[in-house]
Amino acid sequence: MSYNKSLLSRWYNMEYLRDYLERNHAFFYDVPAEVTELAQRKYYAKLHKRINYCKKLLISHKDPFIYYTIAELYNRDAGDDVATKDSVRYYCLKVIRRDPKFAPAWALLAEAYSWIVFINNKVIENFCEEERYSKRDLDINHNEPLSKKQKSYLQYIEKAICCIKKAIKLDQFNEEYKDCLKHYYQIRKEALERDPLVESEILD
Repeated sequence: MSYNKSLLSRWYNMEYLRDYLERNHAFFYDVPAEVTELAQRKYYAKLHKRINYCKKLLISHKDPFIYYTIAELYNRDAGDDVATKDSVRYYCLKVIRRDPKFAPAWALLAEAYSWIVFINNKVIENFCEEERYSKRDLDINHNEPLSKKQKSYLQYIEKAICCIKKAIKLDQFNEEYKDCLKHYYQIRKEALERDPLVESEILD
């Protein structure tokens, strides 16, 4: 089963739901709810059809490009739960195992980790540990005792920072990646302020 890479490129760059609704005039306050709901169903039908098509391609093509396309498509899913973001994470890791120099996969993996912080801290510890990078790469001092709440925040913020740093190393002139790094540092700072410990006891 052959596939068209340019087609998949368009797919993984597909618009997000909000942009789709705006383009189809289904996002405004005076639009009936039924119209918005119909537009959402059409969007997700297209999204899941593309995901399923790409998964069929994997039967004969274990191509990092296909794995990355699936990860990006899952990232368009508005399901704000850990399972949704874990799908993004899972396919990003598939890309990285086959091509560790695939910078966009590292960046998307960082984004998935940053979202986990906000979604559901109660189930955050259920994530399996499959990362290929060393804990020494992280910015957190794992030998220091941390509160349970801080661990749930900082563990995944630090993973996001680690991943985006790898993306920047591979693509040094990507300003978007650099902006993401600043954003993740801000998230970490806010997490420390929410549950304060002496910062020198936490960070290297």
